[in-house]
Amino acid sequence: MGRNEAATLPRLLVRRETESLLNAFTRVVPGMHFALLLANGRPFVTSEHFPSDALVTPNGLTHSYPLRASDQSLGTLVLHGARDADALARAPHYSLTLSLTQAIARREIADEALEGYREINLMYRLSETLSVSLDPKALSTVVLTESQNAIKANVGLLLLRATHDDTWIVQNSFGDAAQVETLFALALSSLKPLLPSTRPEIITDLSEQTAFDAFLWAPMLMQSEALGGILLARAAGQPVFSAGDEKLLLTLAREAAIGIENARLIQVALEKERLDHELRLAHEMQASLMPRATPQVRDWEFAHWWQPAREMSGDFYDFIPLDQQLDFVIADVSDKGMAAALFMAVTRSTVRASTRTTRAAAEALTQANRVLCADAIGGTFVTLFYAQLDPFLNQLTYVNAGHNPPLLCHADGPALSELPRTGIMLGFDETFQFEQRKLRLRAGDVLVFYTDGVTEAVNARKEQFGEERLYALVRAQRDESATDLLRTLKQSLTAFMGETPAYDDITLIVAKCVAPESGGRVQGQAGTMRQFAFSADAQLESLALFREFVERACADADVHPDTCFQLSLVVDEACANVIQYGYADLPRTPIELTFANDGEQVVITIADRARPFAPEQAPAPDLSSGWEERRVGGLGWHLIRSLVNEVRYESLPDGRNVLTLVKRLDKRSDETH
Repeated sequence: MGRNEAATLPRLLVRRETESLLNAFTRVVPGMHFALLLANGRPFVTSEHFPSDALVTPNGLTHSYPLRASDQSLGTLVLHGARDADALARAPHYSLTLSLTQAIARREIADEALEGYREINLMYRLSETLSVSLDPKALSTVVLTESQNAIKANVGLLLLRATHDDTWIVQNSFGDAAQVETLFALALSSLKPLLPSTRPEIITDLSEQTAFDAFLWAPMLMQSEALGGILLARAAGQPVFSAGDEKLLLTLAREAAIGIENARLIQVALEKERLDHELRLAHEMQASLMPRATPQVRDWEFAHWWQPAREMSGDFYDFIPLDQQLDFVIADVSDKGMAAALFMAVTRSTVRASTRTTRAAAEALTQANRVLCADAIGGTFVTLFYAQLDPFLNQLTYVNAGHNPPLLCHADGPALSELPRTGIMLGFDETFQFEQRKLRLRAGDVLVFYTDGVTEAVNARKEQFGEERLYALVRAQRDESATDLLRTLKQSLTAFMGETPAYDDITLIVAKCVAPESGGRVQGQAGTMRQFAFSADAQLESLALFREFVERACADADVHPDTCFQLSLVVDEACANVIQYGYADLPRTPIELTFANDGEQVVITIADRARPFAPEQAPAPDLSSGWEERRVGGLGWHLIRSLVNEVRYESLPDGRNVLTLVKRLDKRSDETH
């Protein structure tokens, strides 16, 4: 018997046992008979030989005694045939009352146990769903379904509270669409005081006339704050909600709050992980835009360091080898984070493109500025230092677009000078015309280029690293190589900052002019460097000239004859492929070769403006089959790959194809030679 079911004699007493009890009392006094009537007056049980007309026409021998238990009127005990009825009825009346009281108590205990079982079973089913579902919508569906099955209501809503504007939305519902709409309207009007409440409540006395007579609200609490709640309603004529319903719905609401909040937190964590993953990819992509190798330039040493303060950086630097000189850039975008990184990438590609259209530094920056002014959003701009280095003349042509003035320390004294600004930052004024300046350098001169993340770095005492400290280090270490000077600057800056995280990105470039030796040798980072260049028209007749250039470069650089023969063969095969296939139907522009040897390896680059190709996609020849069965093609690239240690190909934005061939030298053979 549920708590909403009425307590009646048939539900509380066993008919056969009650009949035996009445017969036992009848035998005590001969002629005395008992009957037990229901609350509506109809007989439930009578003793043996009870006169049937005694209930129809009661007389002086018929006496009635009401039966009550737990404040409930359950029926009537009738005694017939005795003069002293009150005394004789006392024992059976007491026995029946006691039995009824015990039966009601047992029923209540059973009801409580049943409710507990229902609650445990309900929580078990919910926990199964909560443990596998990360969808708040699916969780709310399960919760409302269980509410409808366990409590029985005509319509129900699961409401969520929007944190940004304190509004309420229907996450899920059950019932007729019109009823759902009506109940939600009531939730936002007459029942609105319920919504922020942290306590469950039963309402049966709504002031306005509605299609519902009873409402049950249970809040979904998380750390004493209502995330939402469950609102149930029963139509007119249905029984009101009980305290047991309230308790059960509150249990459901608590489980729903935990599940929905956990699902939300997991979704937040997954979204954060996705964003972190995208930031890592973006950082890797941005890092790939930075130079991967230190430039090897005649009579010069270079060293560089790039350290983003966050995942994404607004600093960048670039080395752009062009013809017989080197262009390089150092820049700092005004913004931070992703916006700065995107503008940095745009600036890098724009500057690179501008340097291909003109060799005048000021004109290149003026063109780049016009493009960047059109792309700049929200006042974003970039300070930039652009330089063109001619290593044969040791001449630096530069434009300083609002950037920190680089430092120049001359070899003949400790005095420092700055390369001053020659214009404003890029992306600010599209009409601005930049100016360029030229500077002649000598052996031993040192240039230090940096962004303000160096001088504005702070320590735990909020002190800045500052320009004076930077200048003093450069003066003191000016005789070191570019690599050693950069290492000293990096170590000093890191020690100064200690555990204090960098607030801004840090970029440093050190360039040092070194004294040339005989034979065009340059003492660089990788040892003695020899570098040569040559160009000729893309004609088959030029193949002999390319072979001769390689042979002369090898002889001048003391490369072993066997290695020289291999390199000459590789260059011949590569240039022949370019001439025959790359320039098949295109204008014949010159092919440019460079030859560099640092004592450890030879690096040959072949640059052309033919049709792009992908040597890595060239099919490998089938060397196991006979000549008559072998497919045509592939042997040339197989030969090239077998004779050198590394083959790299790049298609540049200016339309050039650059093939780089690296051959590591056998020191024993070269020394023997």
